[in-house]
Amino acid sequence: MNMKKFKDLELKFIELRKKAEIGEIDSATVNKELKKLMVLDSKGSYWIIGGNSGKWYKYNGKDWKEDDPYKTDNISQQENLHNTTKVIKNDIKQTQIKNTKTLTQSDTPHIISSIDNKIICKNCKSKIESYEIHCHICGTNQKENLSPKIKKKESDIPELLISSVNLISLMFFFGGIGIIIGVILGATIGIFKDIPIYIELPQMLNDLRSNILGGILFAILGGLAGFLIFAVKAIFFGSLYNLISYFFGGIRFKTKK
Repeated sequence: MNMKKFKDLELKFIELRKKAEIGEIDSATVNKELKKLMVLDSKGSYWIIGGNSGKWYKYNGKDWKEDDPYKTDNISQQENLHNTTKVIKNDIKQTQIKNTKTLTQSDTPHIISSIDNKIICKNCKSKIESYEIHCHICGTNQKENLSPKIKKKESDIPELLISSVNLISLMFFFGGIGIIIGVILGATIGIFKDIPIYIELPQMLNDLRSNILGGILFAILGGLAGFLIFAVKAIFFGSLYNLISYFFGGIRFKTKK
């Protein structure tokens, strides 16, 4: 079997790994480029190098299985992989020394490698290969800084200040509530004569109670009374609030964006 094709692909693999380490390409591009460079042996079998593991894989017609293309030529796979790994480690070591000069202090802990060239993911803290740009566990880009979440200060939360109230709108708002309450109470008193009332009514109004006509009349009177009572109270309390707000400041409400 012609082993030159296998050695050429190993050299190409080393070149791609170096580019991935310095950030020119990502691990997905490494795998994509390696798939284009599959080796076809004399027996018609396809071979490829794993982009993450650096090991040889042979296609058996169904799946890719780890295998040794050198065993048929009495060349130890361990020796070849050892030589390949040694070259890769030397290149990675030189690249890391070069990159360390430009790293900030916050980046340094994330790229300290162990002997087997593993690094710790910035996000999930999993061990990954030093040449991987994106963590294969959580997908975090190892070349970017993780910006810490900035907690909003209490003073940064927007506030709504009510410095004064419009007396006219306040009068009609609460007056409308008074009409609803007055109509309900008036109609109830007009229809049901048994409900006691504590004010003296003219005899004519008393005679109209306990029927529909009395209910309608008392509902109208109750609505008018309710509007007047609630409107007057609204003007009084609104004026009181405006006065207090003028001297001491209005009420503040915290809002969300």
